[in-house]
Amino acid sequence: MAQDYSYSLYTPIDNTGSSYNAFKSAYKNVSFTLQLMTERPLTDAESANLPGLSFNTYGVVDFWRILLAYNGLQDPIQDVYAGLNFKFPTKASIVSWLTQQQINSSITRLI
Repeated sequence: MAQDYSYSLYTPIDNTGSSYNAFKSAYKNVSFTLQLMTERPLTDAESANLPGLSFNTYGVVDFWRILLAYNGLQDPIQDVYAGLNFKFPTKASIVSWLTQQQINSSITRLI
């Protein structure tokens, strides 16, 4: 069975109940944590299809939001364009980091 790396598993809903809380997301500060694999400009097709880019690079569509965060971007429509020099972290560092985030979020702290 494939691992589920959905953004919704790592980002809680905000207090309105209608949006994700990016400030409490496990995806924040990812650009300081993951190991760089390569860096190159995006093509027209890649800039218009980040889930496809994620799948072609890692074999998983769920990493497209990590790619945005790793590059310091937020909006896949306005921030991503052809020719943008895009950084790609290693898949191993992504999986390791997400696994650690799951472990950290499941720890019960007694006060």
